[in-house]
Amino acid sequence: MRILIIKLKHIGDNLVLTPSICAIKEAYPHSHITVLVRQGGQGILEGCPEIDQILTTSPAEKSNRSFLGELTNTLKLLSQLRENTFDHIFELTNGDRGRWLATISRAKKRWGMANSETSHFWKYFLNKLVPAQINCHSVENDYQIFRSILELQNKLPPLRFHITEKDIASIQSLQTNNSIVIHPVSRWNRKLWPKHYWKELIHTLVQQGEKVVLSSGPDPREIDFCLGLKKNAGGHCSFTGGKLAWHELAAILQSSKLFIGLDTAVMHLAAATQTPIIAIFLPWNITTWHPWECPYIAPCPEGFSLQPHAQANQEEARKALHALKPQLILEAITQLKVRPPSTHPFA
Repeated sequence: MRILIIKLKHIGDNLVLTPSICAIKEAYPHSHITVLVRQGGQGILEGCPEIDQILTTSPAEKSNRSFLGELTNTLKLLSQLRENTFDHIFELTNGDRGRWLATISRAKKRWGMANSETSHFWKYFLNKLVPAQINCHSVENDYQIFRSILELQNKLPPLRFHITEKDIASIQSLQTNNSIVIHPVSRWNRKLWPKHYWKELIHTLVQQGEKVVLSSGPDPREIDFCLGLKKNAGGHCSFTGGKLAWHELAAILQSSKLFIGLDTAVMHLAAATQTPIIAIFLPWNITTWHPWECPYIAPCPEGFSLQPHAQANQEEARKALHALKPQLILEAITQLKVRPPSTHPFA
């Protein structure tokens, strides 16, 4: 059985797809699974050996596209899709682009996800539109469309990112064992915790004798932000430089005792490595995006609540993040059982 899964979203959305992929592979060990994601989102899936092939389409950022380049890539992708004879295509983006790609392919069966705004137009091109759920985690929301078609178990596995001995060797020189990994940056400004809070938190941790490793993506703004934090932290704080591949960052997380960070793809990667997590969330979507099947605490300041479905506005988000003082993070660390010390990530 050949299966194509289309999910044209952000990097973290791709990683939360891996429990479903593992469940499908367990139920159908001889299946061939292809995943189609946006360019830049494929790296985080390379740690899931249950995926047989990864295809990419245009990146999410329009600044990274050109008309000619996008046309060339689209034609190449369409050719790849039509060359394969897929038995099932699952479109999980809940968007028109993914649905058109599913329609143009020669798949025998085409399944899609829908919400209240989905046009009935698509029912003529897809075999079935499965309603998206709003009262569950994103992992479960993806899984329910697969279970509506395929015979799968009820129990979902954790997020999947396999770490090899080669990955471990690649980060040994960084000496990150038993450290606290902090990822203080996000592409979304509304998620950012105040910089002076990070400085206070990191200073306190270093003073307590903790070894802190700062992480960021390759964006120059993220790198500058972390360099500023490192400069004021002292010698027990290091920085990855924003240059690590996903498998290298996963190896660091696997060897660490704790992860502290924002609601980002790196937080989900920490969950995939079963690293205990202190997650800094906005006052919404905790039900949908909390770390999956992993020990975690999402501290909430007094006077606010982590609403499972309410969409807070920018001003409410700013107030909530400013009310989340560093002391609350420190208290959460004492409440969360961190990973015990080890000299080897697999010990």
